[in-house]
Amino acid sequence: MRAVVFTPSAMSAWKPFPTPIIEQSTDAIVRLTASAICGTDLRMVRGTMPGMKSGTILGHEGVGIVEQIGRAVTSVAVGDRVVIPSTIACGKCSYCQAGYRSKLELPVTM
Repeated sequence: MRAVVFTPSAMSAWKPFPTPIIEQSTDAIVRLTASAICGTDLRMVRGTMPGMKSGTILGHEGVGIVEQIGRAVTSVAVGDRVVIPSTIACGKCSYCQAGYRSKLELPVTM
């Protein structure tokens, strides 16, 4: 796997990373087919966000295909096409239970 990472000297760089693994029962691994950076990433790259560490992976919005899921994942299945929004809800806190969440409820079909 490769990712775009923050580097103080060169705006950003491609860097190889190990293939991700399921660590918790609520994890899902998505193979990205498209990704974008947003204003938050641009603040990191421009140096206007304090505390950035070299090697931080940029980009937190994407579209892809679910490759693996943990045993507690019930809202998506392997092979589903999904959108990963910049905000992801837990589904369990009082705000989520009251319907105040920003989460894709169903897999995206194309």
